Order: sequence, then C-alpha cells, then structure tokens
Amino acid sequence: MGKVNEIKVEKILLDFTDLNIQKDRKFNCPSHDHKDENPSASINYGQNIVKCWSKCGGMGPVKLLSKIKGISEDQAKSILIKKYDVEVKPLTAEEEKRQFRVKLLNKYLGQCNKMLQPGQRKALKNRGLTDDMIDDFKIGYHEPNKIDLSEDEMIELGLARRTKNVKLYSNFADKVIIPLYEGDTPVYFMAWDYKDKSEIKYCFPKGWKKPLAGEVKNGVILVEGVFDYLILAQSGFDSSPILGSSLTKSQKNKLSKLDNFHLMLDSDQAGKKAADKIAEEFPAKTKIVELEDKPGADPNDLFLQMPEDEFKDTVKSKLENAQKLVDIRINKLKQQGKSLKSVGYFKNKIAPMLNKHGPAELEYYISVLSDIKSETGLSVGAIRSTLDSLKSDKNDDGKPGNLLEIYNAYRNNFRLFHDQLNGNYAQFEDDEKQQLFNIRSEKFKNLTFIKLRKLTSKLPSQDFVKRFIDNLSSEAERTGLEVSLKNRVALRDGNFFYDIANNEGEIIKVEDGKWEIINKASPIFLTEDHQLPQVTPDPAGEIAEMFELFSQFDKNQQILLSCYLPFALVPESPKPILYIQGEKGAGKTDFTRFLRSLIDPSILKSLKEPRKEKDTVQQMAHHYCCLYDNVNQVKNWFIRLACTAVTGEYDERRKLYTDQGSQFFSFKRVIIINAINRLGMDFSDFQDRMLLLKMERIKSNHRLTAAAVKEKMESLKPRIFGAMIKVLAEARAIVKDIEIDELPRMADFMFFGAAVAEVLGFGKEAFINAYKKNMADINREMLENQSLALTVLEYLEKNEQFKGQASELLQELEDVAIDLHINTRKNDWPGSPSVLSRRLNEIKSNLYEQNIIFKKGKESGKNASRYIVLKKEEEKTENQDLKLVKTGGEI
Repeated sequence: MGKVNEIKVEKILLDFTDLNIQKDRKFNCPSHDHKDENPSASINYGQNIVKCWSKCGGMGPVKLLSKIKGISEDQAKSILIKKYDVEVKPLTAEEEKRQFRVKLLNKYLGQCNKMLQPGQRKALKNRGLTDDMIDDFKIGYHEPNKIDLSEDEMIELGLARRTKNVKLYSNFADKVIIPLYEGDTPVYFMAWDYKDKSEIKYCFPKGWKKPLAGEVKNGVILVEGVFDYLILAQSGFDSSPILGSSLTKSQKNKLSKLDNFHLMLDSDQAGKKAADKIAEEFPAKTKIVELEDKPGADPNDLFLQMPEDEFKDTVKSKLENAQKLVDIRINKLKQQGKSLKSVGYFKNKIAPMLNKHGPAELEYYISVLSDIKSETGLSVGAIRSTLDSLKSDKNDDGKPGNLLEIYNAYRNNFRLFHDQLNGNYAQFEDDEKQQLFNIRSEKFKNLTFIKLRKLTSKLPSQDFVKRFIDNLSSEAERTGLEVSLKNRVALRDGNFFYDIANNEGEIIKVEDGKWEIINKASPIFLTEDHQLPQVTPDPAGEIAEMFELFSQFDKNQQILLSCYLPFALVPESPKPILYIQGEKGAGKTDFTRFLRSLIDPSILKSLKEPRKEKDTVQQMAHHYCCLYDNVNQVKNWFIRLACTAVTGEYDERRKLYTDQGSQFFSFKRVIIINAINRLGMDFSDFQDRMLLLKMERIKSNHRLTAAAVKEKMESLKPRIFGAMIKVLAEARAIVKDIEIDELPRMADFMFFGAAVAEVLGFGKEAFINAYKKNMADINREMLENQSLALTVLEYLEKNEQFKGQASELLQELEDVAIDLHINTRKNDWPGSPSVLSRRLNEIKSNLYEQNIIFKKGKESGKNASRYIVLKKEEEKTENQDLKLVKTGGEI
C-alpha cells in the first residue's frame, strides 16, 4: 500500500489514456479540455508530475486524473484509492488546517481569475507575460467589494485586517493577484499595483512559512522578484523566486538538499550583496549569474530589451558562464597582488568558504591558489595554516568557538515571535509543549546561560549572555512571526480557551455545550513566571460546594458569586470589580485567595496594595486576576485605572520607558479587592463596575485552623473549577437566547450571569433581581455615607419637594444637617450655592436610583432667576443611561 501522491503519473497515463509515452519526449497534453495539437506535456519524474507547458501547468496524480476524465479532484482521488489499493490515513490537525487553507486560497484565486479585466491583462503583457502564461498561472484581479468571502475568511487569508474603529481594511482591493505554486498547489500570493508599476506588495496566508515555489531541482535559477520568475518559467527555464533579498529558514532547508543551483539576482548593490551572502552559505552548491552591469537590471528587464529567442540564448550563455563565488574572489585576489590586504582578503573572504567544500574540491582550490603564488604571495603552507586556524575556532569536541558560529548554533534552537505590543519571544523548535519565553525574562536569560555553557564548554560572562539576548531580541522584532498572545484566557475562532499552564502544555477548549482538554498547536498564551498550573477539572463538582466552607453569604450573594465565577473565565468581556467588605476575622483573605486560585493560580497569593501607578500597571500586565488584599486606602488614579482595566481600554497608547525602551499595555483583567472599610464608593464609575459582597465575622464555634482551611480548599478546587468549566460551556450555548430589558453598565455580566443562573437552576429573574438589589445597596450605601446626600434624603423624608434658589436650598439643608449632627464646616460640605449646585449634579444619578429628581431651571421674564428642583417620585421614569433590549444578548 502506498499514498495517493506516490502513484506514478506515468502509470496513470498508461492506464487511463492511449498516449504513447516515451521518456524525455514531449507528448500531447492529456487534459480533456485542452486540444493540444503540438506536443506540450512532459513528465517530471523527480517531482512525479505531468507538466503542460502551454496551458494546464503542473499536474500531480489527483489533478492529472481529474483533468483526463473531466471530474472533480475528490472524485479522482476516490478512483485512484480504489484502483491502486491506496492506504488512506486520517489527516493530522495540521494537515486538516493546511487543506482547509488551500481550499480557501483556491476559492479566492478562482474568483480573482474570473475578474481579470483587459486593463490588468494589458499591464501584465507589458511586463512580458503572454496570454497563455497569465491563464496558466491563474493570475487574477481583486475587484473591490466583489470578493465572495466572509470577513473571517478574508482575515484568515491575510487579505484584510480590522482597523481601530472595527472596520475591515484590505490593501489587496483593485490590485492584480499573482499566485505561486508548489507543484500544482498554491502556497502563497502577492498583490501587484498595476497602476504604479514600481510598487509590488507581498502578502502570505497567516501561519504559512514562505517556501520556494516553482521547479526546485538541481540547476534551478533563484531570482528575487515574481516577474523574473514568471518570465524565466515562460521561457522554459526552471526557476524559483525568493521574493526578496534573503532566504528564510525553510528555503535554506530546501536548498541544502540540492547538489547545485544558480543565483540570478538583481544587479543593484542590494542584489549583489544578497547573492554574496547566499553563496557564502552554500559555496559548493552555488553559481552566480551576472546580469547587465547597471543598477536594477533583472531577468524581467533583460527580457523586455530583446526578442524572446535572443533572451533565451542570452540566459543560456550566462548560465554557462556562471561562476562560484570562491572563483570570483580568487580572481579578485589575483588582481590585488602581494600585500597585507591580500592576506586579510584571503582569510576573511575566501578561506571560510573553502572549508565548506569537500576534500577533493578543497585540494583543487589549494592547487589553483598555489599556481598564482607569484601574484598573491600566498604559499601552500600559509594557505593550509589559515584554513587550519579557522577550523580550530571549533573546540576539540566539535563545538563552535567562533562568535558567529556560536550564535548561529544557539539561534537554530528557536522559533522567534513578536506580539502586537512590541514583546519579543522565543520557542524551542523541539518543544512539544509550545512554551513561549519572553526573551528579556530572567528565565530565558538563565536558559541562555546554560545553553551557551554547553556550546562553548566555558562559563559565559554576563556581558556575553547579554549580547546574545540583544541580538536574538532584535531578530525577533524584525523577522519573527507576529502573534497575539493572551494571559490565561483567550478567544480564538469563536471558542474560549483556558491555559492550564502545566508541563504538558495543555489548554482547555470551551465550545457551546461542551469542553475538552487539548494540547496547544500554536502560540496562544504567554505563561507568566508567577503562574501556577491549574488543577485538572472534575466536572462532577458543584459551585455551591464553596459555601460549605464559606457560609457567610446570604442567598442573593451566593447567586451572584455562583454566576460570577464562570463569567470570570470568559475572554474579552468586561468583568465587575469584585469588592469583598468585612470586619476583622471574617475570612476575607482566605476567601479571595481561594477565588484567585480558581481563576488564575499564582505563586503570589495576592498583590501589594497599590502605591504607584506605574507599578500597578506592571502588575496588571502580568496577572489575569489581580487580587488586592486588605486594602486600607485607594487613590483617585487607582480608581480610574481599575475601572478602565476591567473594560480593556487602558494603556493602548500609554508608554512606560524602561531600560528596554517603550512598552505598551492593553488588557482586560479580573480585579478583586477586599477591605474592612468602604473604599472608592464616592466615584460613580467605580460604583457602576462594582459587585459588593459583605462577609460577617466568623463565629468562634465555626472557626477552623489554617491547616484545616487549606486542606478543605485543596479538596474543593478540582470540583469547583470543573463545575465552572462545565457551566461555562452550557451557558455559552444559551446566552444568545437570553433577553433582558434594562441593561446596567456591566451589560455582558448581566447577560452571561443570567445564562449561568438558568444553567444552575436559580433562573434568570433570580440573578437579575439579586444584581439589581446589589447595585441599589451600593448606591444607598454611597448616599448614606456622604454628608450632602444623607441630608437630601432626610430633607425629602419631611418635605414633598423643594423649588427655589440654590442659596435658599443650602440654608434649608444646613438646618437639617445640624439636626443630624453633621459638621457643615468640614471640606465635604458645600460652602457656597454654586458648589452645592455642582455637587448635586455629581450625585444626580445616585439620587435618581432613590427616586429623587434633581433639576435646574430658569424663570421666564426679564429679571428671571435660576432655580433648583428636588422632589421624590413614586415611580421612576425611563433612565437614559439604561438600554432597552428586544433581542437576545450576545457575548
């Protein structure tokens, strides 16, 4: 049994056609829709494809049979499997992903090909392409607003991105789309702005490494640009574009398997430099083809200067005269004559390449250099001594000793990445756990120290380690793959993911109604050094088991906590600030640390009380769940920071300057605060985002030892965490069906909490009523702890309303304040009518929640005065801050 792609195309031709196939001779194209009067097809036995040079291009086994019979490739594949008894193995996840993206790419390219218009075709022909070549390669046109792909498909292919205002932006619209293939499979594409011929833009499907396209075999011609490649292919030469002036790692790996290849890069300074660099890496395999000695000359330019037959003859001549870089440099050495400069040139430019040749070739070049001894002054002894000294840069055990070789050996261990916030990361090539390391972290620094010690058999200095890390970080920033990394929870393709952060590299995938533990296939999370592995979830548990240990909560608070915990694992949604208030001995610390361990376990059980804004931003950047324990006071900057951190608006543009330069922060966090006193409740933004729970002091006959509490918490964690995950999946499945009329500031929590309540059996209304009561309690407590608000409440208990000037109201309120024993000379009391008016406006929404209306107006007439109205109403009118929802909510 073999594989489908291993079925010989020659056998398929013999079994399904009447063609007379002879090796190394062309035959008529077997495609059913190609009337090939002149033989234009041949077999590439190395790649196992049939190549039609006039229309159909490369055809592997499946495509070949589909062309012969005029059927789909899926049908052709089924016939081949049945006829040749082919083994069918299930696709791996990576193969399925690649297959999906190839189908998506084919769909896009097919649409573009049909949209190609005469204007774009003319522009392509002006670059030297024929109609047959344009059709053979399925070159197309991306007509604006005509591509039939979803937004997600556009983003998946790298065709579009979202701007800050959430609009979809694509730089491919109104451009010619040129696909490139490996065999008959499209692997990437580029867009050409045909209106501005100087501008060529490349775009590759996300996650795909840039390979070598075209006919990659011995003797292949490597070129820089896609039009150079197309022109050479059209003229019958095996070529491949590197699309730039440097090779990727995958391209180098492919070239290393060849015996020889040619470089026909541009003749400008960048092209020559690139050719030298590639030839230095593969000196025994590479021959350099020199083009016209004028800036910018390339195969496409050359083609446009002469008839096609002359171009073919010119290319053949240049290929015959191509030289290895070592030969070019030996000729240059000969011209330099006897000098110290010649000695240095040999040591630095020639000898390193000679050492990469086999023994026979090396001896040949030593002989060549010996023949020109009289012109260079280099004796055979000096040549061998120099070559031996370079070899000795490696230690006796074969380990690299030369600085560049050490770096290359060290660098080859990693894949490099950078994220959307200028962070640079490395991942071990052979790491099945897919663990990412921040290149600037202490952990990576220690790993680098160990690696360099093994490479050099010496203890590297701190400066030595720093130089390597600086270079690696710079390389990650410039050439590393960009990834979007999350902390503990992530949203990908509509699914929720949770980072277990264990040694096996496992994550939890949560879908509608189901969840599973999987191994991450690509970088999703950056696991911070402080984070501990989460327990294995036990789905047999119940969230309510938590209240067996922490029983100080009433029914409404238990409902709110039970709904809050699964919601804390929902990525990208703003979470209420969980504020736990209680006297000493209430168990606040144990309880909030237990919550943190369920959401984001860490070596740090809680965070230091906020002192400086800069330090707190750093804390929030590295902790998904930020627990501030026993807070005594909070400053205005922390109130603002906490409010914006839970909604994800903080620090997208903020810069904090460190010794590594600028850092950018953007995050949505779970924030938990416990305190004895009422903190920050005078700020309406803080109030709107708060979930306030109160804990009573534990009775002495219910108190447990610290060891007993810890043991109980450890036994409960797997069951409660398992219940959180199970409920999260079930709530996802029904949240879109939830309908709520009035939405508070934390609308996502209202929707998802209602869905969780339905799953847990409380019911939507029980949760909504508990949450509304919680918000009302917060509002009432704020009013009762503010002198002016308390006085207004007391005044309207005795009076139906007030209407008059601010000065009159101030006098009446001061009289009430005296009865309440409120000191009106303190700073929190309004000292003037204007301050009173402003302060009442600040607490207007809080008064409204108590059915108190505050309005300001002005009398009519010439000498009209301003007035204030305060009155209590039985029924609230609609609040403009609330939103009416008629359809189901969606997170």
